[in-house]
Amino acid sequence: MRLLSKSNLSAIVFAILLCGFLYFSYFPLIFQINPELVLYGQLFFVALLLLYICFFSSARTYQALLLLFLIVCTLIVLSLFPLLNSRAAYDMGKFYKFFLMLLFSSATGAYLLQEKNKILFIQILSYWSLILSALILVLNWGNLDANRFGQGIGNPIWIARMSGVYVIYASFKYINRHLNAIEACFAVFALSLMILTESRGPILSLAIVWAAFSIIQKGRISKKLGSAVALVIISIAAFLLLSDSIKARFYEVFDFENSIRYLLYSLAIGLIIKNPLGWGAGGFEAQTKISDGLTYPHNLVLELLVEFGILFSIFFIFIILLSWLRGVYLFRTEGRTSPNGFFAALLMYGFINSMFSGDMTSPKEVYILTFYFLASYWRANLLRHASHAI
Repeated sequence: MRLLSKSNLSAIVFAILLCGFLYFSYFPLIFQINPELVLYGQLFFVALLLLYICFFSSARTYQALLLLFLIVCTLIVLSLFPLLNSRAAYDMGKFYKFFLMLLFSSATGAYLLQEKNKILFIQILSYWSLILSALILVLNWGNLDANRFGQGIGNPIWIARMSGVYVIYASFKYINRHLNAIEACFAVFALSLMILTESRGPILSLAIVWAAFSIIQKGRISKKLGSAVALVIISIAAFLLLSDSIKARFYEVFDFENSIRYLLYSLAIGLIIKNPLGWGAGGFEAQTKISDGLTYPHNLVLELLVEFGILFSIFFIFIILLSWLRGVYLFRTEGRTSPNGFFAALLMYGFINSMFSGDMTSPKEVYILTFYFLASYWRANLLRHASHAI
């Protein structure tokens, strides 16, 4: 297959544009770019992606996109229930940003389904993540002497999350018995970088994804249990080899009295109980009035429940779960070489990460892949009805 064939060129352009959108916020850590220009850079890639999608989408992609837009419209309607509460405070900037991101994610997810060479797309996404991680490490080596690598140059958890993408890619290469020595070394480097950041969320998320997919994959029960036991042993051994400072950060998870996360979660749960219909976009910040950096509960589910209420949250979490189950189904039926296995793992990894950090606008890959698998549901039903008609 020629590198510059139509399908390959499409995958390359689409992957580069999408990576530019996902990772442009890291550019100030590498290039001499004013951090204030990050938003404009992301909007630039959004505009390019939308133009690309509009020009090259098929008729079926437009049909799927219409269905996804209807789902987003349903979510918008459900998000307005907090207006029934006179004390609800809507941050319209956050409201528009979140739902415009969902609309953009629906367009991106629908187009991703159309891509013929998804394997090449995955390779570019994974290596882009690895290269950016390496550049950040090399150009900011002095921060390794600090308390946490990356703390002085930006939120370390985002660096860890980016490195985890390549580890997931290498894991699926290993499952398919296609992982070579160079890729294995790259995976060890990416995993080491995750550990250096001392970010608990991405490391725990990766461990859960590994455990889940070692059981989900087809095979004998004994083989699955063996994989799970081996993973537990490796995880314990790896933990024992960590430095004392990294171990201490993991122990902090159980220090409820001094945990900032525990405080944020407690405040969020209190607001949910007080008003299950939600307090509106930005409601957590408006009701708690705590310092900058703690203006959201650092947990996607709690934030959605606090700000958009129980009706919105149940529907939204349901479609995310439904999409992940679709990915698992495709992984099991299409075989281990299916790109949908990687997508399902990345969706799970991103969603679990969102339980530890970021606000509702952060897990972009979760939203894109959710709409991707929803579009996949629609296409499968369309093909099923067409075959019955014949």
